[in-house]
Amino acid sequence: MKPLAVIDVETTGLNPYRHDRVVEVAAVLVVPGHGISAELVTLVNPERDIGPTSVHGLTASDMINAPRFAQIAGHLAEFLCGSIALVGHNVRFDVSFLQSEYGRIGVEMPRYASLDTMALAGGGTLSACCTEHGIEYHGKAHAALHDARAAANLLQRMLLQIPDLLNRLGPCAPPTWPVLHTPRGSL
Repeated sequence: MKPLAVIDVETTGLNPYRHDRVVEVAAVLVVPGHGISAELVTLVNPERDIGPTSVHGLTASDMINAPRFAQIAGHLAEFLCGSIALVGHNVRFDVSFLQSEYGRIGVEMPRYASLDTMALAGGGTLSACCTEHGIEYHGKAHAALHDARAAANLLQRMLLQIPDLLNRLGPCAPPTWPVLHTPRGSL
């Protein structure tokens, strides 16, 4: 079975199509029936002020040596390329920011099937959905890797509770990524 990529981004604000940017991105690969197989996380220098530090907890000094999105774009694409779907808690938000960031560097992100853990769990915050479904939330809310792991655990619970969930995606193959002409940074 091909993996599902559970993604989470922390951002400078709520509008990716104006001036808001990604400040942290995490992706967790989940192989249905086998659990988490790999993780990726990196800070991203947004090349502007970092927005609401009270939400994501990051500071300007955290960003000083962080790579720009163009430096991590190839590595992130490589990480996601074998996945048949993107999953997240309000996944549309995360995908819109990734599409915008790739667009800024002249790359069209391929379209993925998606699953939204917020909708599957009946709505609410990630921590509330985890609590409601008996999942212990480890870490700090609004830290990309902690949120991606929690959403991955929630996804795994949903896969057990909704046996035909993957069938809803239809026949899926991993999308084809374009060749990225961006430098690849180390994460």
